[in-house]
Amino acid sequence: MSRVHLVTGATGFVGGALVLELLARSDDELVCLVRCGNDAVQGQKRLLKSLREAAVGYDRLDLLPEIERRCRAAAGDITLPDCGGHIADLRGLSQVWHCAASLNYEEENEAQIQLHNVAGTRNVLDVARRLGGSVFNYVSTAYVAGSLSGTILEQPVADGVTTNNRYEQSKIAAERLVAGSGPFHVRILRPSIVIGHRRTFVATSFTGLYGFMRELHWFKRQVSRRLGDFLRIRPMRLRAQADVPLNLIPIDAVAANAVGIGLSNSSHMFFHLTNDAPVEVERGLRLLFSLMELRTPRFGRSPLEFTTLDEVLDRELEFYNSYVAHPKTFDRSHTDAVLGCEASTCPLPDDRLRLVLQWYLELLEARAAGTADQWAPPAEPSTQQCESRA
Repeated sequence: MSRVHLVTGATGFVGGALVLELLARSDDELVCLVRCGNDAVQGQKRLLKSLREAAVGYDRLDLLPEIERRCRAAAGDITLPDCGGHIADLRGLSQVWHCAASLNYEEENEAQIQLHNVAGTRNVLDVARRLGGSVFNYVSTAYVAGSLSGTILEQPVADGVTTNNRYEQSKIAAERLVAGSGPFHVRILRPSIVIGHRRTFVATSFTGLYGFMRELHWFKRQVSRRLGDFLRIRPMRLRAQADVPLNLIPIDAVAANAVGIGLSNSSHMFFHLTNDAPVEVERGLRLLFSLMELRTPRFGRSPLEFTTLDEVLDRELEFYNSYVAHPKTFDRSHTDAVLGCEASTCPLPDDRLRLVLQWYLELLEARAAGTADQWAPPAEPSTQQCESRA
């Protein structure tokens, strides 16, 4: 009898890629929690549509028949006790993959963040216990390390770590819930900054690097409307260290490594899903600013030399300062022991990184075309395509 996996967040970026990887590497059935009220038919339609789009975007057309055959939606909402109580007993439930999360980070949204990331994780744990799952895989973030610098080990977050925002705080709290949950074999998976597929460059959620690009794109459009080509002449100042490693990891590597770990017999709990070949901030921003026809920025930590325009940009990019201010090297002893070090080596030389950036810039331009007067920077999505409640 085939095993069953229960997946939350399957309509989101990481969850969708993880489902495709499970389909490719197992013959198991996948039951995906989808927020659809009690309308199972609509839930199934929504799930299949999302997974088909991911399969096409990642050039995995071979998986389209398997999506239809082995993926089933289950109505549920992680913000409700027992996730709404509609999930029937799942015969053969083996593993739970909890990918759903609110990506919001602002202090004013703390209640919503806690509801999805902490209470939501507790509710999924309760469902897993009721259904008898034996393995609980939790997708966290490598940035539970907060403001720490240096080598970040694959271990529990120490008490007293200074975090940069409410999102990081909520993921630490959720990790502690999962780690102490019992009776599961727990894996806590910590991706770094997830970007599009390494071959097709497609992404389905636009936070992290893409959020930074979106804010910069909006800033350029606003300044250009008022000051013409000023930004092609005058370099902006950014609060960043030029040599900080920016740990970008393609979505297909995240999914492959997560599933490889989940299907292994490793006894370890914490795993970094990070890139052994990070991009230095200076190189990444030089390429990005060049593609956007902007002068290469000047770097520094002090805002004392900022002009009014620099201050405006600094406010827009405030959330991203933590990624470029505290240099981190992520230890992968546990991950490498399971997968080998080559699984975490995803080089992004200039020609490849340029294509990653260009893909999203073209999408931004397409979305902005014809609506320049009304166009404003979209708010950071609070969920990964409704991953937090799906």
